[in-house]
Amino acid sequence: MTEAASVSPAAPAPPALAPFIQNAASLELLVAQLQGAPRIALDTEFMREKTYLAELALLQLSDGSTPQLVDPLADMNLAPLMACLMNPGCTKVLHA
Repeated sequence: MTEAASVSPAAPAPPALAPFIQNAASLELLVAQLQGAPRIALDTEFMREKTYLAELALLQLSDGSTPQLVDPLADMNLAPLMACLMNPGCTKVLHA
């Protein structure tokens, strides 16, 4: 076996972690990024332990470039994000 044949290819780099948004400043940056997007993908996660009413626990969003995680339980106003999601000129792809 030649030396070149014994060298194994490098392992692929692990994927980058998605930003976890828990404050108003980070949320503003996300809204600015999403405002011009032609489409937004949105997935939701709910907490259903010890209750009949599901509590929104996580929003996963992407404009096709970078996934973003939003903590709806953090102490921040989500109204700017909701306004962005209500934009009729943007297609939404939803999964719940």
